[in-house]
Amino acid sequence: ARSGVLYVTNPNPPRFFWLLQETLDFFGLGEKVNFLDCSFDDFGKLELTDMEQKLFQFGKNFNSYWAIHYNFPDSICKHNLVDKNYVKKILNYYQNNHNDIVEAKY
Repeated sequence: ARSGVLYVTNPNPPRFFWLLQETLDFFGLGEKVNFLDCSFDDFGKLELTDMEQKLFQFGKNFNSYWAIHYNFPDSICKHNLVDKNYVKKILNYYQNNHNDIVEAKY
């Protein structure tokens, strides 16, 4: 009956790195990916392969969004809905419905 904006957000959303690691582990790539401890801008100054340079150029489009700290009002979501089981369910659904994906060879 209220008008206005309703935020249905997670009060403690999972960190992106956790979600990335879960996804890489799900696809068996966790041990094949090395993470650098450097800023996005510092990454762009490294000697990059052609693929890394393309990824950096693409990622620059989102850099301003990654730098924003989001502050949502008190949420109606009182617990973490995105847990390991939820991530596996989503990744299983994706994997089972995208049989046309070609495995990248490096």
